[in-house]
Amino acid sequence: MNCKLVVYLLLTLSVIGCQKDEKATPLTAAKIERKHSCRIDGMIVADYGGPKSQFINKQGERSFFCDTKEIFELILNPIQGRKIEQAWFQTFETSTTDDATLTWQKPDSLFFVGGSDFKGVMGPTFAVFKTEGVAREFAQNRGGKVYRFHEINTEIYREITAQGMNSF
Repeated sequence: MNCKLVVYLLLTLSVIGCQKDEKATPLTAAKIERKHSCRIDGMIVADYGGPKSQFINKQGERSFFCDTKEIFELILNPIQGRKIEQAWFQTFETSTTDDATLTWQKPDSLFFVGGSDFKGVMGPTFAVFKTEGVAREFAQNRGGKVYRFHEINTEIYREITAQGMNSF
């Protein structure tokens, strides 16, 4: 066989082998287990009630959080935020914030209520809903403002965090 042909075939096979698989398995939220600790404070996430959050970074490493506010410490960080591949939040189906209705959802279509009297494990946190109507009903009954994921910035995060400083 011609030496040039062999080199060409080897290069072609190596390029094909390096191409990204277009049918890659979609990323999904992981079930919380006792082995999962909070990325921020090391608490065992499964030991506490209320909505949680998690993300997977571009290296495939998953991080869990005790509530829906702590994750923003990394999402809003200019360096850490770029490393996040996908995030998920547990959402409520109704404005009663019953833990039994929590489901994992990607954040882009969700409604976050911040500044209400709702408390997570670490103090004031975001109540997260799939539908705007339920989020607005919650805010009307418990205070706060409805935000979309992309609207939550460092200033809003700091306001929610500072709200908890007055409750201790």
